[in-house]
Amino acid sequence: LGRLPEALAIQERLLSQREAAGQVADGQVVEEIAEIYLLQDNKAAPVFFRKAYRLLMTDPYLVEHETERLERLRALSGG
Repeated sequence: LGRLPEALAIQERLLSQREAAGQVADGQVVEEIAEIYLLQDNKAAPVFFRKAYRLLMTDPYLVEHETERLERLRALSGG
């Protein structure tokens, strides 16, 4: 609601904390970053949609119950 820069900063901080801890990125955080980039017309959005898709495809629940969501991520990744 008009606070995209603030939302992006929060999500980027969450992503960097996981990376700094040597953990795999959280696909939902990456997805949120991709969505913000899409709203901002940031050219990096497809890269983040692709990464989110790859990460979230490893979740059996999402594969079984969120096929439309995953297909949207794949489509927005350019793939």
